[in-house]
Amino acid sequence: MIPLSLIVSVLIGSAFSYVTLPGPCPQVPTIENFSWAKVSGSWFAIKSTSDVNGEYDYCPIVKLFMQNNLTISYVEQFGIQGYLRGQGGPGKIDSKQSNKLSVKFLPHDPSFDRYIVKTDYKNFVTIYGCESYGENHRAYGRIATITKTPSAEVKLAGYLALQSLGLPITSLINSDFTNCNFS
Repeated sequence: MIPLSLIVSVLIGSAFSYVTLPGPCPQVPTIENFSWAKVSGSWFAIKSTSDVNGEYDYCPIVKLFMQNNLTISYVEQFGIQGYLRGQGGPGKIDSKQSNKLSVKFLPHDPSFDRYIVKTDYKNFVTIYGCESYGENHRAYGRIATITKTPSAEVKLAGYLALQSLGLPITSLINSDFTNCNFS
């Protein structure tokens, strides 16, 4: 039986991985000729906004897979307290902004938006989310790469993409990939 404290920590940890910033959410630019098919696959989330305790998941993976021309399967897989967990659901591609995805974990949940802010389709994808929070906004960011140890140039491209939206790079922390068993 899984302890209730573990279930609560998974839900709280995934719900609070953001940074609160002043003002409204920024406009996220559209990527010209963006292709979800080209970013489909599994990516190591090497940098992420932290949770309220300054921590993040162990062994985080972002999985993006085309279901059809309108829907992407969006999954965030991670390890916590020795258990492999995941959250995700179908994401509807925005017809007006092709790099925007509206995801629902459960059918009756409100949707949340995720954007691919920048990608080279081979080495990295930079993911951003934002929601209004009173007169402020809560921003979520991830730099996901094809390897656990990307080059400095790849990391810099991800940092600059998130920084262009006002997300301080100091709010991103390293993910822990020690003792990960990827199968």
